Amino acid sequence: MMKYLFRSFALAVLQHILNCSIQLQLTQAHNYTPCPNSCSSNGKCELPWSVCTCFDGFTAADCSLRTCPHGPAYADSASATDTAHNMAECSNRGSCDRNTGQCICDSPMFEGSACERFSCPNDCSGKGRCISSKALARLEGKRVPVFECNVIYVIVHFV
Repeated sequence: MMKYLFRSFALAVLQHILNCSIQLQLTQAHNYTPCPNSCSSNGKCELPWSVCTCFDGFTAADCSLRTCPHGPAYADSASATDTAHNMAECSNRGSCDRNTGQCICDSPMFEGSACERFSCPNDCSGKGRCISSKALARLEGKRVPVFECNVIYVIVHFV
C-alpha cells in the first residue's frame, strides 16, 4: 500500500512539474518574436532570417520610421555618362522628419512635398508669378499675352 501511495505521489509531482514546464514553454513561445519589435506592425517578418520587409512609407530594421517623398536630386554625383539628378529623399534639399514622413526643406530656397522646386524670394512680392526655368524654356519663341494695365514681374530661377 505504501508503495502505491508513493508511486501515486511521485506521478502527481511529475505531472505537476510537466504541466508547469509546458505552461512555461507556452508563455515563452507566446512572447517570442523573431523580428525586431515585430516590425512595428509596419512590415512583414521574413523567416528564417528574422528580417523585416517594411511596407511602403516605412524604413529601419524594425520598420518604425517613416520615409519621405522623393524628387530629382539637386546635388548628387553622376552615376554614368549623362546620368545625374537621381531620385533622392527630399531631393537632397531638405531633411526628413521620420516621425511624420514630411520633408523639412532648406529654406527659404526650396519648397514642395519633396523640396523639389525653388521658392521665389518673397513670393515675387505679390506682383507676379514665380515660374521655373523649365517653364520659361517652354515659352521661348511664343508670344505671351500681355494684359492691359498690368505689369508682370517674373523672377526666373535657373536649374
